[in-house]
Amino acid sequence: MDGLDGGEVKIGDIPAYYAVPKGKGKRPVVLVVPEIWGMHEHIKDVTRRLAKAGYFAVTNEPYFRIGDLTKLENIKEVIAGANQLSDMQAFEDYDKVIDWAAGRADASKLGITGFCRGGRMVWMYTAHNKKIDAGVAWYGSLMPIAPAMPTGPLDVTDKIDRPVLGLYGGAD
Repeated sequence: MDGLDGGEVKIGDIPAYYAVPKGKGKRPVVLVVPEIWGMHEHIKDVTRRLAKAGYFAVTNEPYFRIGDLTKLENIKEVIAGANQLSDMQAFEDYDKVIDWAAGRADASKLGITGFCRGGRMVWMYTAHNKKIDAGVAWYGSLMPIAPAMPTGPLDVTDKIDRPVLGLYGGAD
């Protein structure tokens, strides 16, 4: 956190973490969306790295209503837990996180990045929230994958008129 302000916060009942360069001035906002293990240390580190690059970066624990998925040892249990989070609930939470950030940063400049399930959410949330200026998806399913997620990114591409970069490995 050298040169940064931030840390753990609650946005209503949503656990979150943010980082921003110290000093005055409102910074553009980047929402960091975790993969199925939630808001763990790597996601917090990505948030800090974005802040070091000059952004107000914020992430939240998307699965807090379901439980602490980092405590589960069996990957099938982790996936089953993560797949309970509906897109609509995630959208509501991200809307609240962005509203909170808007009071502290320049949310008129708004980006999103995410990994795996979060990469999928980059596409879905960009289609949902027209205030997103750009996104970067680090892999993630392009198809519907669970009853809580009845559509996938390929179903909503016609609703996205802003740049989204999708980074997918050839062996993923």
